[in-house]
Amino acid sequence: MTSIQAVEGIQQQVAETKTPMINEDATRCLNYTTKSVTDEKGNERAIKIPLPFDQVIERLITISQDKLARVDTLMFCKPDTSGEEIQFLEKASDLFGRLGVLNRSVIDWTTATGAMKQTEAFSELLMRLPKYRGIETAPHYPPMPDLFYNHPSLPDADHDALADLLDRFSPETDKDRALILAMFLTALWGGGEGQRPAFILTSPDGRGSGKSTLGEMIAALLGQDYIASSTKQEMKELITRLLSPAGLMSRVVLFDNETGRVSSSELSGLITAQNVSGRRLYEGEGHRPNNLLWIITLNSPTLDSDLASRGVAVSLKRPDYAPDWRTEMLSMIDDKRWEIIAALIDLLSTKTETIDTATRWGSWENGVLAKVQHYHDDVGGLQDLIVERQRDFDDEADEVQLIRSGFIEAIEKNDVDPRIHPCFFKNSFAASIYNEATGARVRKNTALRELKNLIRAGSISELQENRRGAFGRGLLWVEDTAVGGDDLTKLIMWKENEDN
Repeated sequence: MTSIQAVEGIQQQVAETKTPMINEDATRCLNYTTKSVTDEKGNERAIKIPLPFDQVIERLITISQDKLARVDTLMFCKPDTSGEEIQFLEKASDLFGRLGVLNRSVIDWTTATGAMKQTEAFSELLMRLPKYRGIETAPHYPPMPDLFYNHPSLPDADHDALADLLDRFSPETDKDRALILAMFLTALWGGGEGQRPAFILTSPDGRGSGKSTLGEMIAALLGQDYIASSTKQEMKELITRLLSPAGLMSRVVLFDNETGRVSSSELSGLITAQNVSGRRLYEGEGHRPNNLLWIITLNSPTLDSDLASRGVAVSLKRPDYAPDWRTEMLSMIDDKRWEIIAALIDLLSTKTETIDTATRWGSWENGVLAKVQHYHDDVGGLQDLIVERQRDFDDEADEVQLIRSGFIEAIEKNDVDPRIHPCFFKNSFAASIYNEATGARVRKNTALRELKNLIRAGSISELQENRRGAFGRGLLWVEDTAVGGDDLTKLIMWKENEDN
């Protein structure tokens, strides 16, 4: 028998063995076994026989000591003590270095032909590990399923410390103080994904009212870094950051110092999405549950309809100047972090009667807003304020009315009765009405696109697209009582320029 035949025979024996052949030192011979063979000259020597891949993985699982898991497609090592830093293992060298440390040993791994490579072992082991949907360094109430919670046991609740924390901010009204409490509660609420409103922080005093600091302090209480962004940023870039190892352990997203009219259909979709999914840097597709706290600070509270309906506005006033205010607050949070979190969890777990909901966030209203009764008993008044501010911040309703009035005014100037005649607007004239009403001064194609979006949404019921007819392409104003037909349709023109 040749040495090659001997090796093949041993490989077959190993493959038929159900129990991996592990030496006393479990980290030795991880992907191979040894056998003494006699060569053709009668000399004995040890050769390395690659183990079947499944047995190699079983050995790695054994020496991992149940310390390894994954979140989505990222491997991590569970800390020895809850609350210690999470270590992500992003490549094979990370894994084998960690296994050596866990076992206080040197990893014995061969690169012999046919033996499982470390990169292959890393990929296969990753798929075998327990999978979590996310990693959380602070609790939720109720706990969310399939999350890895990495925080110390909670001490007794300290409601006095919580009240002290709230008193360090400068809400415009008592209702705003209650809504600040609701913000802190939302960061710890374990309700369904995509069920949290965004919080819109504003102030009648403009800058210097502590809007940004409020968002920072919520993240500080959780012991996390907040993710800073802008509504002008590509949402794909934000998603990549949210799916990074650091982003996975952040629960607060802060869009700071937004100015002008804030409009972002992508952000509106993110706020209500159950999962945040997209490209993870170097890793392809990634996912995380949407239990994020979305915060937007505004210097001029003007939002599109979608964002306004997804937001809860909180108004702050400028506090008395105190040079150490921020430093002292951070120190207080460091000293009382877990007692304050325990108090917030205590509130979230308090039984309250079901309330009639006033917004699209019914689950949040009962799971969070209703829990502020210990600090503010007029929950109905809070609901009314939320709805009132949503209407105030929604500039689209006012803008649509201005556009509608612009078309009516043009019809009146042409001395046409729209109750009888359909009214035709050339595209150039319709675009000018849009720009005049909104002050946008955008190009004709942009203005027409916005008008057609309003038509498709049913925002101006009398207006419709017109692709045929005596006057060609444009927009048609048709009231319910108007009689159709090209012979009755009137061309609406600039009064001061009949050629248009």
